[in-house]
Amino acid sequence: MDAISGGTKTSDGVTAMLYNSLHHYLPLLEAKRKAAIEDVVFAPVRDESNEENVGNNE
Repeated sequence: MDAISGGTKTSDGVTAMLYNSLHHYLPLLEAKRKAAIEDVVFAPVRDESNEENVGNNE
C-alpha cells in the first residue's frame, strides 16, 4: 500500500513542478500554436498535376 501512495505523491509532485516551471511559457506556446495553425490554414494551394507529383517522387 505504501508504494502506491508514494507513487501518487511523486506523480503529484512532478506534475506540480512541471506546472510551476512551465506555466509562464503558456502564452508563448499558445501564440506559436495559433501561428502554426494559421500557416497551415492560409498556406497557398499549389496546383500540381498527379504526373508532376509522380515525377517528383521518383
